[in-house]
Amino acid sequence: GGRGGRAPNEDPRSNKAQGFVDVAELQLRAGDRAGSAETAKLAVEQARATDTTARKLWPYYRAASVLARAGATADALKVADEIPASMLLQGA
Repeated sequence: GGRGGRAPNEDPRSNKAQGFVDVAELQLRAGDRAGSAETAKLAVEQARATDTTARKLWPYYRAASVLARAGATADALKVADEIPASMLLQGA
């Protein structure tokens, strides 16, 4: 069911997380720091629900960055702390 176009191994929550981060970036650019932080938190919630750690990584990085730039440093640090060290070492 649903709409076509989704790859068989793709988790739609990952796409939704990235979409939220895109919106959070735009809100931040528009000067809406509080709204940006809240939207970034929605991105983190979606990323947490994704099926694999690899799909969480990019939304986590981006959301942590938005949160920090929006002034939500404590929230940014919490998100950064959720990034598994094993993922940070890949490709090094």
